[in-house]
Amino acid sequence: TGDVADDVDTRPPFDPRDGKAVATLKAALHTSAAPAEVRCREAERGRVIDLIQGCLRDHKPGSLYLAGLPGTGKTLTLKEVEATSRKWGISGKSRPQLAFINCMALYDQKAIFGAIIEQLGESVLAEDREVRDDVV
Repeated sequence: TGDVADDVDTRPPFDPRDGKAVATLKAALHTSAAPAEVRCREAERGRVIDLIQGCLRDHKPGSLYLAGLPGTGKTLTLKEVEATSRKWGISGKSRPQLAFINCMALYDQKAIFGAIIEQLGESVLAEDREVRDDVV
């Protein structure tokens, strides 16, 4: 009929006690359900790509620490940049070495070094993974 009331969503409100609704929501928001392209993060994506390209151009290592509120597209944007930058370089010759580490998945801040080494394809001894109080 064209009434504004006709356009209003008639679904019942979300009930956090409804296990099926919660499971559906979690599945939709999980990072494995990511869209094919990231929208509204073009500027951020461009800045990260500029950083990586600058490191490659200048033959210098680099790192990036990204922080922000949950659900704002940090992981999704960086995963897209990672996929793009893994295609750079001369095929069969040299491609950039990348390490993608979600620090929220680490049990201790000191574990970052072992995680970086492992991501870059090096082996890490068990004692190097242990957290030591005498080392800062």
